[in-house]
Amino acid sequence: MIRRGTGWVVAPSHLFVLAAFVLLHSRSPYSGEVSGYCTSPLDTCWPSEEAWSDLRQEVGGRLHEVNHTDYGVCLEVEPSNMAAWTLLEAAYGICMQYHNTAHRQGDPTLGWNLPVYSVQAETVTDVQKALNFAQKHDLAVSVKNTGHSYSGSSTMAGTLMIWMNKFDKYGDVGPHTDTCGTVTDESIRLGAGQSWYEAYAAVSETHDMVGGGGKSV
Repeated sequence: MIRRGTGWVVAPSHLFVLAAFVLLHSRSPYSGEVSGYCTSPLDTCWPSEEAWSDLRQEVGGRLHEVNHTDYGVCLEVEPSNMAAWTLLEAAYGICMQYHNTAHRQGDPTLGWNLPVYSVQAETVTDVQKALNFAQKHDLAVSVKNTGHSYSGSSTMAGTLMIWMNKFDKYGDVGPHTDTCGTVTDESIRLGAGQSWYEAYAAVSETHDMVGGGGKSV
């Protein structure tokens, strides 16, 4: 059984995903646009420089103001078997695995589909700080894990992006008790932003996992 929540659940001899997600905004597929939020530094509702500075301090300095020129680092990554892993780590999290998706509607002629700021979240507190800031200032939020979003929703324009690649990592196999009190002898908990490669490595050859295909996803 697959459930929505936090962590991963394992049935005997098999691992099943217990995915975690938060619905943070609404948008039309491939539109690269949000409505009903404060989305531009030109808006009178936009947070002051002092407010952004306070958030930067609260998240340990891991707040980056995004400029579309930052994406040049992503474009310089040479195609190879390791390119996907380089893109996971580069340019404050704005690199997409398919570069067209870094543009509105996947069309380079329509302009960039990149966030205004990126928060490198490493703890639950970082995520809470970012979400509280967004709620206070009526900002739309996007969440970036590995950059495989074909719609470009993980780096959406006009948003405060929460980059999860450096988030707390887990990987120990052990018993799990769900909210109903049912105990599963073997389970594994993984943090948001972890790739399938990390999941496969954690369970080694001792278990079968019902999971994804691409190791960098």
